[in-house]
Amino acid sequence: MHDVEEEYTSKFELLPNPFSASSPLWDLEYADDTVLFSPNPVTLQRLLHILQHHAARIGLLLNLEKCEHLQLNTEQDIYFRDTEQGQCQCSTCFPGSPVPHGPPVPVSAIVKYLGVYLSQKARAQTDITKRLAITYASLKVLRPFFESRDIPADWKFTIYGQVLRAIVLYAVQSETLTVAQNVKLDTLHYRVLRNITHTKTTFYHKVVNPNDTPSSNMDISKRPLT
Repeated sequence: MHDVEEEYTSKFELLPNPFSASSPLWDLEYADDTVLFSPNPVTLQRLLHILQHHAARIGLLLNLEKCEHLQLNTEQDIYFRDTEQGQCQCSTCFPGSPVPHGPPVPVSAIVKYLGVYLSQKARAQTDITKRLAITYASLKVLRPFFESRDIPADWKFTIYGQVLRAIVLYAVQSETLTVAQNVKLDTLHYRVLRNITHTKTTFYHKVVNPNDTPSSNMDISKRPLT
């Protein structure tokens, strides 16, 4: 990416600064998962073309079908370069050039990067909803394990923390959750606790089969986790 930055600044001078002009930030990389971002489509397309050029020099070709374009406050498409070999000669990189662009980058309303779901509206709802769906599906598989009376409770809590909580809380510290979203997380938490402690719903203990079993979420949260 150093070579990409060097070529971009030599041709177009200023790097994109979607956040701060004093600290240009235009890319994120983790292994071969790369994100490019820019406040305008032209700059983003130039960065993409330069990246394609330098990647091709060392034998790395982009998988065009797996690339995704998340449009924010725009409906303008961006395009891959005309060829993977040599400097790009398209009209974006060289204004006035008759060389056409390559194919458009596929547009996605939701993209997944490093396990986090990002949407055009930049809201936590998309990520939380998908994580809860995956977690509840996993809970369905693990329910016989949690409800078994032959397995120590501390082992169940370990599995709960390392599997279910790990799924639903991954990167949640970077989210700004609403009250409703926190309630959904609590609902999942108490459902698992009820499975592990063999406690039915409050409605069951108060209406269906009235008894003195403490069954509220508060009661469950106060029980020793062993």
